[in-house]
Amino acid sequence: MKIIYFLILSIFLLFSSIIPAQEKTTKAGYVKIEVKGLSCPFCAYGLEKKLRNSIEKLDDLQIDFKKGTVTFKFPDGKKPGEKLLKNIVSEAGFETKSIAYLNKPPVKKTDE
Repeated sequence: MKIIYFLILSIFLLFSSIIPAQEKTTKAGYVKIEVKGLSCPFCAYGLEKKLRNSIEKLDDLQIDFKKGTVTFKFPDGKKPGEKLLKNIVSEAGFETKSIAYLNKPPVKKTDE
C-alpha cells in the first residue's frame, strides 16, 4: 500500500514540474501628452522630475522637447487621470494640448 502512495506522489510531482504554472501577465498602458511651451532640455528635465515624483511606477519616459511630446508607460490598474496629468504639466510651467491613452507603445519616428 505504501508503494502505491509513493508511486502516485512521484507521478504527481513529476507532472507538476513539467506543466508550468500560468503567470499573471500585467497589461501596461501608455500615455502620450502634447505639451505647449516645452522648448529646451532644461524644461524637459523639470517636467520629468514633476512626473516621476507624482506618478507611481512610471516607466519608459520619453520627452521630445522639439516635438513637444511626452510619452510613458504605466502598469495595469495605475492609469493616471487626465486631471492629474494636466495639473502636473501645469505645475511644471507648461500647457497641456492633448492627452492620449494608448494600448501599444507609440511609434518612434527617426529623423533622417
